[in-house]
Amino acid sequence: MGWPFSSGGAIGGVLCSLVLAGPSVSTNDSIRLRSFAGLNYHDPAIVLRGLRRAESDPRFSTLPDDVRQLRKQSQKTWREGRVGALFAYGMGQRVLGLDVQIALVEDEDYDFVTCWQQNDEVFYCPVQEKELPPSHLNDGATLSETLALLARSTPPSDTVALVYLNRGLQLDFSDVVIPAMGFRELWFIGAVSPDQDNWVLFGDALTSLRRFDFEYPA
Repeated sequence: MGWPFSSGGAIGGVLCSLVLAGPSVSTNDSIRLRSFAGLNYHDPAIVLRGLRRAESDPRFSTLPDDVRQLRKQSQKTWREGRVGALFAYGMGQRVLGLDVQIALVEDEDYDFVTCWQQNDEVFYCPVQEKELPPSHLNDGATLSETLALLARSTPPSDTVALVYLNRGLQLDFSDVVIPAMGFRELWFIGAVSPDQDNWVLFGDALTSLRRFDFEYPA
């Protein structure tokens, strides 16, 4: 699973990781890591540039709104993949300072896996994605409900949760109560400009919330 136009270590405790190396890896971890190693990884910058080119095609403006906004059920993978690519790109640019790649996965516990190399080790991070939808699609949806849904999940302990804030980012995190949850880390991502050229990551919300701004790849 992937995009037609793409090419084929956590620092200071930021972002969870599984390492494909070392004698301490259990049998279950080894099987899991081998499955991650067999995925088809993509450069998120190439993916995002390809999506932006598609959006600028004159034919794109003639499509129905729900198609242009990737809201149809058949486009769910593309919609989640775009946010996943933004997450991987932002993590690589602003958090890890390394090239982070992404693979889309159909799994009940996570939606994509990020991968990066540091020194001689390869790291993998499975991520489960949730969306706080635009108010015009679901005005009643709240961030508290989205977090409560994540808190009821029972993911593998290495999984990161990512919440896409797909609405205005007038958000005061001092008023947000983060419930206890089984995820390794919790991150938020959202656009901070109407043209979606500027984005921000907040995390890790389960430990020390920090802000990381980055730009959509040109």
